[in-house]
Amino acid sequence: MLESTPDNFTTDDLDNQKATLWLSGAALFLLSAVFFIIQAMHPPDWDAFQYMSIAQQFSETGMESYKKDVRTYFYPWVLSLIISLSKVTNLPTRILLFVFQTSFYFFCVNRLARAISIKNKKLGQIILVVLSVNIFVIPYLSLSLTEGIFLSLFILWLSAFTRLEKFVNKDHNPSDLKKEIILIAAASGIILVTRPAGLWICCTSFVMLLLKWKAIYSKFKPLQLTLLLVLAFFTFAAPLIPQFYLNAVNFQKASPFPVKDLAGFQIQVGIENLKYGTNISGGEPAIWYPNPFMTDNAASELGYRWYFYHPVKAFLTVLFKFIAAFDFEYLFCYVADLRPPYRWLTTLTSQTIFIIGLWRAITYCTKKDSFIGNYTMPLVCLFFWGLFTMPTALELRFSLPMQIIFLILTVQYLMEYRNYARRNKIKMVGIYLVSMLIIVPIAYYVSTLNVLLNQ
Repeated sequence: MLESTPDNFTTDDLDNQKATLWLSGAALFLLSAVFFIIQAMHPPDWDAFQYMSIAQQFSETGMESYKKDVRTYFYPWVLSLIISLSKVTNLPTRILLFVFQTSFYFFCVNRLARAISIKNKKLGQIILVVLSVNIFVIPYLSLSLTEGIFLSLFILWLSAFTRLEKFVNKDHNPSDLKKEIILIAAASGIILVTRPAGLWICCTSFVMLLLKWKAIYSKFKPLQLTLLLVLAFFTFAAPLIPQFYLNAVNFQKASPFPVKDLAGFQIQVGIENLKYGTNISGGEPAIWYPNPFMTDNAASELGYRWYFYHPVKAFLTVLFKFIAAFDFEYLFCYVADLRPPYRWLTTLTSQTIFIIGLWRAITYCTKKDSFIGNYTMPLVCLFFWGLFTMPTALELRFSLPMQIIFLILTVQYLMEYRNYARRNKIKMVGIYLVSMLIIVPIAYYVSTLNVLLNQ
């Protein structure tokens, strides 16, 4: 789990890091076990069940028998390996899945924390602790949903960009820079075949590498750079090849994406509803939050054009969806309690992270500060995430990558806050309170649109 120690670490720093590592790991596995037990009492259905069924098919008859047109192969393939291990060890598949996904998440969190520690040792240790107890992510580590590894891969991707930024801006061994570029390419490709909506991460990778092109170019000779780019391309493309093959053989279509095109449906439903969830408490499984600015659902058939034909309604729809996307009224993907007693606490916590994180993302860029990737990275991520996610039928789990970034930025901002002048502290508290007075009522209003609560 431990990587090579940064040059600026002392023996005491290393001892503190080890202690923090053990405590964070223990806290993560304890919390993950608690959520595992809670969710075991209310077995998941729908996507989680389907992924496990596909994995069982992979395990019994091989990947070539897979003929589903709405799922990519990678996550079911990973699950099939866990099923095979379960047969060998006689351990329950769900236990092995919980251990694997939690361990992989911790590995990726530790790598990101160590990358941040290169510039700020204390911040790196705090990030390790905070991400290890992120209760908005941990429930997914025991479910057979793509988020179980997608979010870990995202954090791994963030760590690669963070290390790349440190290596490219100083006299450092080019081989370290190569490793991070290859890791970015590999993570982007695997993310794409784990969750096709992760295309926004691939777009971010391209833009961020383009922004650093001049600095990267200066580190290598022309032939070395050419070979690196070729290797990076093949590393990115390699995970896509099985999906191309399966689509070509089974559906006569060469594509790295699911053959069934759900984009039009997702956009239409995303116009008609501000939010979506899944209910397992009984009754209707779909938790819809109808768009109050949509008076005629037939107009949603216009797709993207609706946003241009109705600019005012479109602006209000996007604004309310954006705020609702970070209002974690439910901690669990599969909702067993439509009126959870913790709802007020998770709303205040998630909206605080949203407000401070968004504010810090803006100032992070204007001050040209940099401790996770390039100083423009949070806003570039937000732009592409919003471009691909906001028009769809939005679920809370779709917001988790940005929630992770906002959480990191919030921690960094709060560490800086104590050093601000008294006048600036008062100003920032005022901005926070005004923002909460605007955002929390909107989030609460959206939650009241819940169709199941209104029955």
